[in-house]
Amino acid sequence: MNGFEKIINKINPESKVLDAGGWGLEGVNTTQLLIDRFGEDNVITLNKDPIDGKKIDIIAEWYSYKPEKKYDVVVVDVDLDDNVKITWTTEEFHRMFNLFLKERGILILYIRTTRNTDYQDVNFKEWDIFGIFPEGRRLDIVWVAFQKTV
Repeated sequence: MNGFEKIINKINPESKVLDAGGWGLEGVNTTQLLIDRFGEDNVITLNKDPIDGKKIDIIAEWYSYKPEKKYDVVVVDVDLDDNVKITWTTEEFHRMFNLFLKERGILILYIRTTRNTDYQDVNFKEWDIFGIFPEGRRLDIVWVAFQKTV
C-alpha cells in the first residue's frame, strides 16, 4: 500500500472528492485509487485538457478555477513545476481551503524533493510520517516527524 492509499483509507468512503489533475501524468494513478475508494459518482475529476479514453468532469486550469460547490476532500495532483512555486504558498492555501473545502474538509497534496529522477535527494520509502504540525511561533514553518519503518 502506498502513502496515498494510506491517507485515503482513513477518510470516510462516502466523501465527495475533487481530483485536481485527474487521470494525472506519471506513476500510480491517484484517480483510479480515489474511484476505488469513494466510487465513481463521488469523485469529480478536473484537468486542464481532455485525456483520451478518460472521463474528465471539469476542463479548467486549476489555479484559476472557481468551484460551484465545496467538497469533503480535495486532491491536488497537478504539474510538478507548479507544486512548490504556486501550490505551497499562503495565498494558494487560503484559496484552496476557502473556495473548495467544506467545514473540516481534507486537502491532500504531495511534496517532491527533487526533479531529477536519476538522483533522489530523500528516499521516503523507509519512513512513515509520525506527525506534522505547524510551528506556532513562525507561520511559515511546519514540523514533520518521520518514523523509520525498516
